[in-house]
Amino acid sequence: MSLMRRLIKIIRNILLIAIAAIIILAAVLAFNVVSHGSRQMQVAAVPRAAVDAQAAATRLAEAIRFKTISSYEKPDQHAEALRGMQAHIEKSFPAFHAAAKREIVADYSLLYSWEGSDPNT
Repeated sequence: MSLMRRLIKIIRNILLIAIAAIIILAAVLAFNVVSHGSRQMQVAAVPRAAVDAQAAATRLAEAIRFKTISSYEKPDQHAEALRGMQAHIEKSFPAFHAAAKREIVADYSLLYSWEGSDPNT
């Protein structure tokens, strides 16, 4: 019996140490939360962009008519639809096409690069 009591005492002490460590960790974290203020920058909200909902709906309705299903085995199977979608995107967003660099990857995929105002980033 004395071996069992010693084992229970050891387990109890280990649990007490673990509980104490958790309490100390929680206290340190709570102290850090309270003592360090927010470093979030305060910025003015950007005004909402005006969106022509009807024009957006029309462009979407035109876009979903293209059956742009690609196939690994037959990459040219829906080539006409993919080219049509490319033309639709270019026609629907001319200002973006003027600002961005467009690359065609593997004949049908589009990759756009739009540089920001700061060339160092």
